[in-house]
Order: sequence, then structure tokens, then C-alpha cells
Amino acid sequence: MITSSPPNTSTDSTESTVPNGLRAQLTNSQKTRNAQGDIELTFDVSWPTSWRDPEGSPRGNWNALWIVCKARFPEMVATLPAPLEAVVGAVSALGAVAALLKSKLQLPGTKVEVEQHSVGGWTAHHTFDRDLGPGVKASFTNDLTATLDADGSTVTVTHQSRRHHVWLSGDSSDHTAPPGAVIRAMQDGAGVFLYRSADNAGTGPVTFSGVKLRVGASAIAWTNLDHIELELFTTEMVYIPEGPFQLGDPGANPSSGSLSCFHDPLTSSTYEVTSEDAIRVSKVGPPPVLWYENEGHIGSPGTRQDIPAAFPKGHRAFYVMEHQISQGEYAEFLTSILHVSPNDATSFPYFQWFLLHYPYLNNYLRYTVSFHSRSQRCIAAAPELANNWMAWSDGAAFAAWYCLRPMTELEYEKACRGPAPAVASELAWGTTELIQATEVHTGADGGQVGNGNCCYGNFDLAGQDGAVGGWGPLPSAGFLAPQHEPSSRVSTGASYYGVMGLSGNLWDLCVSAGNPEGLGFTGKPGDGKLVASIDMNNGGHDAELLWPPPTGVGVAFRGGSWYVSSVNELRVADRTAGSGVGGYMSRCFDIGFRCAQTAP
Repeated sequence: MITSSPPNTSTDSTESTVPNGLRAQLTNSQKTRNAQGDIELTFDVSWPTSWRDPEGSPRGNWNALWIVCKARFPEMVATLPAPLEAVVGAVSALGAVAALLKSKLQLPGTKVEVEQHSVGGWTAHHTFDRDLGPGVKASFTNDLTATLDADGSTVTVTHQSRRHHVWLSGDSSDHTAPPGAVIRAMQDGAGVFLYRSADNAGTGPVTFSGVKLRVGASAIAWTNLDHIELELFTTEMVYIPEGPFQLGDPGANPSSGSLSCFHDPLTSSTYEVTSEDAIRVSKVGPPPVLWYENEGHIGSPGTRQDIPAAFPKGHRAFYVMEHQISQGEYAEFLTSILHVSPNDATSFPYFQWFLLHYPYLNNYLRYTVSFHSRSQRCIAAAPELANNWMAWSDGAAFAAWYCLRPMTELEYEKACRGPAPAVASELAWGTTELIQATEVHTGADGGQVGNGNCCYGNFDLAGQDGAVGGWGPLPSAGFLAPQHEPSSRVSTGASYYGVMGLSGNLWDLCVSAGNPEGLGFTGKPGDGKLVASIDMNNGGHDAELLWPPPTGVGVAFRGGSWYVSSVNELRVADRTAGSGVGGYMSRCFDIGFRCAQTAP
């Protein structure tokens, strides 16, 4: 995600300045109230990788920016009696203010430093350590603001709250898109999609100036906007149009080829999805019927059941992330949930779990995310790399926080092949031609590019042109096989609709259609909060979202990874782990995640 305020960089003089986002940039953001009292956010967008197909073209789709907003409000901590006013303007007495704040508020930790910012007001930087586990300790800063009330008798102490989701207007006409752009809002106001208009079709950099979003009616009661921090976050997603498509592999039979693939048992060929209606799972007619094998799976073999009408099948239009979550995006997510005060337990457990269990992963198997205590930010040294070392809970937490959802394994196949006829043993780019990446180069934009169309086979990538090699993932869009035209799907590994990295690099975690825990999924997105059931320490379903639990039951692995040696697992139709990976909840070096959203 790209945040507009504060900037998405580390500016600590003792730490490297590393941008966590390389693609769309949101700048010049302002918050105002219009004549009707509505709060509006205005900003500019610089987007180097925007594209839209012309009207009437075979694909007829586009990529879009999913934009959400988070807010931090001043929350009262306590009121203290004067004589804090006795030290107004007395710089030498700032230590006395710090001592009084620490004693009155019973602040633990190493120090409280105070700076005067106006007559009758101070900002206190409260630094403290937290033990995260045996031998693991981190230092955090919690800023407090102390303000002398007008009558001079009381000091009010506040701090900026944890981030809350900001609900925008669900009426697209309430938002203002500049010429050449379209804004479509989700009906509930969770976020908006911004993309090129039909008369602005094309590929390449665009700048949209003066994008204006209207905040929902619930925010009208906000009084002093100057004291509210608003942050915008965005990621690139691809529009997958409504329509029929084929599941499975025409060259596979139930016991060979693409393992356990979906198929029509009456014809031993592919199954066509023609609607979002329920799908009958059976070996016998009458048609239409769907079947798949569960034997030979990693983990639990699952239990076959009919696929309910509410389970997203890919026929209805949806959006899916153009790339798997990048390391830069994951670092921004971790920073956005970080609100640490001595008594805060709302969002910190997830962040604590990250710090406690994986402090040693930095620069291991091309993982570069780390926490910088002085800047209080997570930073990715190689932000463009796909984020490995993921578990289902990590991806689910990310999706819930940004009001997205997981994709299903049926949507995975639709995103790969679109409406095109299925090809026997095909990979995500529509052919069987597999060109293994063996080298990593520095691309024109400074990012990393592999010299093939797929990262697989547990290969030690040779670093060239200053790029760092080694075992691990590349960027999802970091492929350019020199044997083909640079824009071709076979060269870049792009799917029919332009989704990147669906074969190899990192496994895509999807909701399984071959397990009851997955079949309960209805496509409901997150609501901008970290729900309890996706905490790593909780094993149950969320009562409202009905997403698969952290145990991994109901989760499918699709598309293979940089580590796998079997070409079969890279195939679009392969379901080696399609019916669930029971008990597989741990983070792993070759697992990634990609979010989806039902189209408004």
C-alpha cells in the first residue's frame, strides 16, 4: 500500500531511506469540508503502470487502484491539575513536565522527553521497551500531547489513537474523477476503484490530478480536521469481467496429468462454469456434474460436497490483485497496524507475533522486511519482491484490514485462462512453454527482473547488473524471457487478463472448493479491522466473515512456487493441494497471498 501521509519512507538518519512502494504514488493530499458540511479528500495520482484495453477488444478489461482510507484521532488519556502552567515557556523546566506526566500517568519505560510546541502545550515522547518473548525485546515510542485548558487549571493529555477505517460515500457520483479517469465506489463505502476511462484506453504512465473522494456521512460529526490524521492506501488490481469459463485440463484424466483437477466425469474433459448457481458434485448424471479426486493431497484429503450458490465461482465480475502482496506492501500493512501504548492490546498482538517469531528472517531466502525501532516503521529493503514467509493468517489479516477478501480456487482458474478454451497442461500464460529463470537482473525501473517466465525448481538465481541473487522469489511482474517479444504473455508470464505471477514464484493461497470449511465462504470482504479469528493464536471461524480458519483447513495451494521441482504443480488446473492443507498454518518460505474483491 502507498500512504500519502506520512510519507512512505524511513527518514531516520541512522537507517537507510527505503521506499516501501514503487508503483502508484498518491501525493498532495488535502482534507476539507465543503459548503454542505461533507468532508472531502483531494489528492493527485502518479501511476506508471496503468493500462486499459480498448472497447471491443477480446479481453476488454483494465487494471485499477483500490483505494481505502484510515484515520487516527486524538483520544484523551487523562486530565491533570495544574501547576503545569507554572513551567509554560520555561525550557529549563521541561524535565519537570516530563517527570510529572510520567508520575501522574504511571508511564513505564526508559524515558519521557518533552518539547514545547505552543503556549500552554507540550508533546511528550514516551519511549518504552516491551518483552516480546524469551530473549526478544523491542523499543517503541508513544507520543502524548499535553494542553493547558483555557482557565489555566487543568491540563488535558491526549494521544493519537490506533488507526480506524474511514468509510467513504457508497455513491460513485459523490466522488470526483479527473478527465480520463473513472471512480467506482463499493456500495458500503469501504473503498473505491480508480481506473482509466474508456476514452483513455492505453498502456503506460498516467497522472490524475485533483482526485476527490467524499467521506461517508458518519464522519460529518468530526469537528477539528486539523487534529485528525488521514492516510490513503492503494494497491493495483485487475478487473475480471463477468462470463463463462472452463475448469480443469482437457488432457488430464482423474489419475494423471494435472493432479486432482476439476473435470466433467461424464466426458472426462473440462467443466464449464456458466453462472453463479450451485454446482452439483457427483460422478453420475444427469449433467451437468463436476468431479475431482481428493486422494494424494498434501494434508487433509477433504470431503466432497456440492458447491453452494453463495460460494464465488468466478462467473460474476471481480477484481484480483495484479501481483501477490509485495514485501513493500506488507511492510506498510505492519506499520499501519502498529499502535503501541503500555496498555493497548487491540492490534498489537498480531504485530508482536510478527516480531517475536520471525526476527531472524531478514535477508533469508530473499525476505527483506524488518522493524526499525527509531523510525517506528517496518521497512522492506527490496519492496518489489513478492512477500514470502506468509501463512493463511497473514494474508487474511492483510485482506481484512484493507476491506478485501481471499480469492477462491475457481476464481484462480478464471483469472488464469479467462474465457479461452482450456489447453492441456497449460501454465498461466496459456501455453506449456516453460522458461526457467536462472538469473536476476536490474530492470530499467531499478527493480529485479528474471531471465525467464517462471521462477521454480529451487534454483540459486545468479545476480547480474548489481542485482542480488540467491534462492527465493522474484517480483510477481519481474519476468522477461528474452526468447519472446517483451509484451507477450509467454515472455512475462501474464495471465489472459494480465494478472502476474500465477504460475511459480510463490504459492497462491485460495479458498478451497473441496473442503466443507472452504465451502462456507460467501465472498464477504473484511471491514477494515483485524478480526479475532484470523489471529495466529485462534483456531476458529469468524462468525461473520466465514473465512477458513488459521489451521489451514479449507485453504487450497495453487500455482506452485520457486521451490517446487514438479512442473505439474505449476499448471493452472493442478490441485495437488486443492482440497485443503489441514493443520498447515505456519509461515513458509514459498507461500504468498493475493486478495480479491467482488466488483461493484
